[in-house]
Amino acid sequence: NQGAWLEKQLARSVAPVSLLKHLQDKPLVTIDGASRKTEIVFGKSRVAPSWQRSTEGGVLFKLNPAGSDPEAQIVSLSRKLAKTYLPIRVARLGDRMGLKPKAIRVGDQRERWGSCSSRSVLSLNWRLLLLAPSLQDYVLYHELAHLKIMNHSEKYWEFLAKLDPKTSLHDSQLSNVSKLLMNVGRLSKS
Repeated sequence: NQGAWLEKQLARSVAPVSLLKHLQDKPLVTIDGASRKTEIVFGKSRVAPSWQRSTEGGVLFKLNPAGSDPEAQIVSLSRKLAKTYLPIRVARLGDRMGLKPKAIRVGDQRERWGSCSSRSVLSLNWRLLLLAPSLQDYVLYHELAHLKIMNHSEKYWEFLAKLDPKTSLHDSQLSNVSKLLMNVGRLSKS
């Protein structure tokens, strides 16, 4: 019966989570293959929202208190941060095995961390910033491996295990955090 199916689906779903609250509770993003401390400050009202690297290597998000919704500002800034740093990380990891995508896109996918097209274009979710470094690298290796093998055959998984020897562990860990993290930053439509 459809009513029971719908109830089951709703029970399995996770409510949207504020990115602002997430970063206040867990002030970390992963860039450069490491967890970096984040700080959120409200700047002067005439200043556009921005992000910058701190002297300690962390990330400082400056929000405009008189601007749009702070949640929309932090989501927009996080997407810009991901567009800056994820391609650099992909290049570093790919260089080790001679794997180079033709292009990299960073978007706001609903359920996927990433994908690889038959044209060698990687599409990555900006929320990769919210993953632990080992899980972010696992997703990037997973997509890079598709540049060589475009399916999930046994040969593919063997190749991926050469890139990330802890593939099985990382796949399991990613499954455990995916449902929650995929709903972070979905309160606003920026």
